[in-house]
Amino acid sequence: MDFQLATTVRGFNGNPNDEEVLYSVSTYTIPPVVYRFNIKTFKDKPTKTTRVTFDYQNIEYKELECLTSDSVTIPMILVYEKGLMPDGNNPMILEAYGGFGVVEKPSFDPAIVHFIHEGGIYAFASIRGGGEKGIDWAKQGKGNHKQTSFDDFISAAEFLIEKKYTNPDKLAITGISNGGLVVAATAIQRPDLFKVVVPVVAPMDMIRSEQFTVGHFNTPEFGTTTDSASFVNLLSYSPYQNIKEKINYPVMLVVTSENDDRVPPFHTPCFRFV
Repeated sequence: MDFQLATTVRGFNGNPNDEEVLYSVSTYTIPPVVYRFNIKTFKDKPTKTTRVTFDYQNIEYKELECLTSDSVTIPMILVYEKGLMPDGNNPMILEAYGGFGVVEKPSFDPAIVHFIHEGGIYAFASIRGGGEKGIDWAKQGKGNHKQTSFDDFISAAEFLIEKKYTNPDKLAITGISNGGLVVAATAIQRPDLFKVVVPVVAPMDMIRSEQFTVGHFNTPEFGTTTDSASFVNLLSYSPYQNIKEKINYPVMLVVTSENDDRVPPFHTPCFRFV
């Protein structure tokens, strides 16, 4: 089977006695298509396509790599309309996750399609802490090494600006959950790089996080305030504790969920006055 860059394949469901199984394929810009796959002939055919009322064709995917300050290569996916010429003035949304060894699974998002058709570029950076390059990759952005994830994200942003895909006045960043922590922390550390920041259900107060709901289960990933070295590390990057006066921070839209039991909503009010 041949799939385009940044494709997510799900399923392969069926009866053990059947000759066919079902699976689906999607990307950031192509809605899910369900296929029947014959396990004897190794041939497949589409059976169900998601219908949309807008054009998701004419979109290009590009894989890039950037070097970090410690000479590690970070892979990135860029998505934009064919024929777009980077001139340093393109609106861009840069996203990452970078935690818990999670591997990014691109899924269809009509908002990304609309943004691209309006001349924007969508980018996803596979920073350390995630699982895109294996267990060691995840460990390098875990616990007392969490700053590595933020440094990788900053390197990705600097690279995209240097290569004239965008500029700081046109660069928006976003992330969900751990990805929200990444964008909030980097915005506090490097406010000069970004125009808009959208952390979604993100832990903002890393000092109190483990005291609420399931926060204590996240201590293997983030560390714990009960250990002195870990406490110092958490304090060094916790977005809420690192807000400073008289700093021109990017515009922020902080999104939370009222009933989130993983990242309780107190994280958002504590950060809303940035």
